[in-house]
Amino acid sequence: MKCGMKLTNTKSYKELIKLKGHKIEDIETRLRDFEINLGAIRYNYGFSGVDEEIIKELLKLAEEQKLEEQRDSMFRGEIINESERRSVQHCAVRGKGIAPEIEEFVEHVRIGRIKGISGKRIKYAVNIGIGGSGAGVRLGVKALESEEKVIETLFLEGVDNSEIDEIFERIQVEETLFVIVSKTFATQETLMSALEVRKRVLAVFKDRYTEKEIIEKHFAAATSNEEKAIEFGIDEKRIFHIEDSIGGRFSVWSGAGICLALSIGAERFKDFLKGAAFIDKHFQEAPLEKNMPVMLGLIAVWHRNFEGYKARAVVPYAYELRELPGYLQQLEMESNGKNVTRSKEPADYETAPVVFGYRGTAAQHSFFQFLHQGTDIVPVDFIAINTGHSVLMENLAAQAAALAFGNKAENYEGGRPSNIITLAKPDAYHLGCLLALYEHMVFVEGILWDINSFDQPGVELGKKLAKSISGTDKKSVVENAAELLFRKLQS
Repeated sequence: MKCGMKLTNTKSYKELIKLKGHKIEDIETRLRDFEINLGAIRYNYGFSGVDEEIIKELLKLAEEQKLEEQRDSMFRGEIINESERRSVQHCAVRGKGIAPEIEEFVEHVRIGRIKGISGKRIKYAVNIGIGGSGAGVRLGVKALESEEKVIETLFLEGVDNSEIDEIFERIQVEETLFVIVSKTFATQETLMSALEVRKRVLAVFKDRYTEKEIIEKHFAAATSNEEKAIEFGIDEKRIFHIEDSIGGRFSVWSGAGICLALSIGAERFKDFLKGAAFIDKHFQEAPLEKNMPVMLGLIAVWHRNFEGYKARAVVPYAYELRELPGYLQQLEMESNGKNVTRSKEPADYETAPVVFGYRGTAAQHSFFQFLHQGTDIVPVDFIAINTGHSVLMENLAAQAAALAFGNKAENYEGGRPSNIITLAKPDAYHLGCLLALYEHMVFVEGILWDINSFDQPGVELGKKLAKSISGTDKKSVVENAAELLFRKLQS
């Protein structure tokens, strides 16, 4: 794959550091011209603090870092995750549509053809998975579930027995399908939770059925390690594939999304995939200056590296999108929280910002004072669904304008940038558009920073240390430190 270079070594970097953020004057013109409208989704960056000169130089940076070539390499299935020697296949998976085995299983569960071991219909699905093995599904379920739930989906992420107790208080075991989501089927927290859940489920049925019968009827898995799932006792027909080339935070489109499909049904899950594929096509084909993920990523890099903003707030003015800030927090910070370039050099510049947020209008009574007048400037991504709810839109518009222009009479300077992203409808297709938009934004950032957005070596080190604490082999300094801290916490 053709790679770029360290950001600070580019010619465009040297030009961009000379430029300053733009003072907004002709508001109507900026809001008209600084917009990309795809019908299903619209992005307005009129209040983002950039002007034509900045955009022109940012586009040169994209060209210098070979963004288009590297994007095309990803879509061709070439190895772009160099550290793990893998291609990146989440776009290819959703482009194929729902897997036939997932569609059949989902519909059979939802119509009652697949039942629990005692003959009762499945009414609950428990997603046992941590991080990317649950975040996308949780967002989708919360955004798309209707009042008339065929399947109620719950989430088990940690290893705390209190969390497991709460799950079992809310379900009827005879009406529940437990889905273990782990690409490797070796994630420590997930397996510990799964083993405890299995023990409790077996206790419910122990006097009536064999262990094999119980597990085959009440457990399923999403993994790339089918052999380990079968060892756990799961029926191979209930094991749904996660490709090795898909990282957890990009996996909701794969077998890892089985609980989302159970919650919303196969047809709506197909719409979810189609929405993402629509943005994939746009990302591949649109000129850079009219390319929504590209422009969102370029402006994010401008804010981070040339304005020096340390964080970004995500504020959805839609109750359906209440889980979005947490989802994007993982997507961007795990993908681009790196201080080493792809050539293993230290990055002498900032990469991923801190991402945080909460739903509006509640956020206005939480951290918005900090956004308006805090000593740190924090760009905001305002996100809305065009549902005709004028009060929400009025609040969004008012906050964005107040951040941009302030109140000079009260020494409130404004000059706080924001992006505004609007979805046409609150449905699965448009949610797919939104998530794919941000996935590609993260990709653009990673290319400009010359980092690998698809590995997570820091996370893997933490996992390794957790496993080594109880070992007896000679330990490294960091392993010894982890063990000493663990003992201190237990004392």
